[in-house]
Amino acid sequence: WQNLLIPNIRTADLKAVQQILNAAGLECTAGTVLSGTVACTGNKGCKFAASDTKTHAVVLASLLDQRFPTLDQPVNLHVTGCNHSCAQHYVGDIGLMGVKVGGEEGYQVVIGGGADQDQGVARELIPAIRFSELGPKMESLFAAYTAEREAGESFLSFTRRHEIAQLQAYCTTAETN
Repeated sequence: WQNLLIPNIRTADLKAVQQILNAAGLECTAGTVLSGTVACTGNKGCKFAASDTKTHAVVLASLLDQRFPTLDQPVNLHVTGCNHSCAQHYVGDIGLMGVKVGGEEGYQVVIGGGADQDQGVARELIPAIRFSELGPKMESLFAAYTAEREAGESFLSFTRRHEIAQLQAYCTTAETN
């Protein structure tokens, strides 16, 4: 998770440089969710972490970006492996804190946190869920957001406008259809 910065690229050369980077296997674009994703070291490098935060963060963010490519507002996903919260899950639009669920890697899901002008501590959406079950729930929630949001409304504002029970219902909408 190191970034390579290449300064002073002329605008006229930008597309050619992007093609060269892509050919070298270096991704130089990110979707609305992936570009706002933060993850701690996770259990690959920290004895306290309950889950593989870096891998899970990329998988979930990429899934949401692929499924909802037209999102026009940033979404911040913070994925942390334990209650030390190195990735500050409680201030993300979506925050995941690693937990074990039936011996498998999973997360507590919180929603609606923010910093700066949007200060607020996230509310618990799901107490514990296996990572393997999380994607469909988040897809359902994002489907509700894209279908029912007000004009120009951010994901953060959408989640803060709704009670937790309604957001939980959105997470299960696709499962019952």
